[in-house]
Amino acid sequence: MEDLALLYIAAISSTLTVIGAICIPLVLHRRSKVSETMKELDSFERDVSEMCKAIRDRLQGKTATYSTVIKDPELEALVFALLNRHEYLCGGVNQNIFDRKIVMLLRGAALQQTWDEYREYIEEYRNGLDKEEAWVEIDKALGLCQKSGTHCTTTRC
Repeated sequence: MEDLALLYIAAISSTLTVIGAICIPLVLHRRSKVSETMKELDSFERDVSEMCKAIRDRLQGKTATYSTVIKDPELEALVFALLNRHEYLCGGVNQNIFDRKIVMLLRGAALQQTWDEYREYIEEYRNGLDKEEAWVEIDKALGLCQKSGTHCTTTRC
C-alpha cells in the first residue's frame, strides 16, 4: 500500500513539475511582453507628441490634406514620420510583439484619431503613387481592413 501511495505521489510530483515547466516560461514571457509594450508606449507618446506639435506649427490651423502636405516638404517629412511611428507600433501589435489589449486600451483612441485626421492624405498617397501597402499595419491594428490578396482596403470588417 505504501508503494502505491509513493507511486501516486511521484506521478503527481512529476505532473506538477511538467505543468510548472510549461507555465513559468509563459508567465515570464507575458510579463516581459507587457514590460516591452509599456516601454514602447512611453517612447511612442514622447515621439508622437513632439511630431504633432511640429505638424500643428507648420499647418498653422489648416487641415492636413494631401494637397496641403505635399506643398511643404518639411511638413510632408513630419507627416511621414508620424505615420511611420504609428505604423511601427501597429506592426508590433499585429505581429504579437506588443500586447494588443494594452496598446488599444492606452492608445487605441489616439490611433483612431490619427487615422481619421490623416485618412484623406493616406488614401490620396496610396492611390496617387500606387502605394496600396502604405501604412497598412495601422489599418490592420484598427480593424479597418478586409484582406483581398495582399491589398488591405479601408472597409471596416
